[in-house]
Amino acid sequence: RYLLILSCLLIAGCGGSSDESEDPWQVIELGTDADFRDIHFISADNGWMVGAVGIRVPGGIVARTRDGGLTWEYQTGVIPKRSRTHTVDFNSVYFVDELRGVAGAGAGTIMRTEDGGATWKRVPPTGPVYAQNRDIDFVGLADGWMCGRQGVLKTEDAGVTWKRIDEENDAEAWALDMVDAQRGWMVGKFGLVMR
Repeated sequence: RYLLILSCLLIAGCGGSSDESEDPWQVIELGTDADFRDIHFISADNGWMVGAVGIRVPGGIVARTRDGGLTWEYQTGVIPKRSRTHTVDFNSVYFVDELRGVAGAGAGTIMRTEDGGATWKRVPPTGPVYAQNRDIDFVGLADGWMCGRQGVLKTEDAGVTWKRIDEENDAEAWALDMVDAQRGWMVGKFGLVMR
């Protein structure tokens, strides 16, 4: 009797399930070999991606979609080169609405747009050459944080001005997420987790 039960269980276990689902992620062919490093959508239709195109096209790449990612418009060479630096590329992007957005880049560079990404302007002051602005998060339309090799920067005016808020801390964070204006999390190299 046990052999019959075991045989039935094995047969049932080996049978293919009719509920097997396909991979929920769909590959979108863009026709570019750009190295996209961050993506941010403010609605189902409106989104931006940023990254690099390598040494052939210095100054980063920004891609914009208005149809949920079916088609993308590209800008390259957006970041002007700083003296004594190699090409500077984008690492992060965040938009607070359809017009106003901020992008973090290498060499301590922060770029800002007020026209949906059609034009970008450097936000002064620029950080040290070694700095890498890696991640951005906002709470509301004005309060934002950016982390990276230079520490944590904060804005209270939607990215127009930034100030370092962790002068005593030398942690190198890769990503952050703010719950509200007072509470948030950062993670980084070598098991770094901070709140």
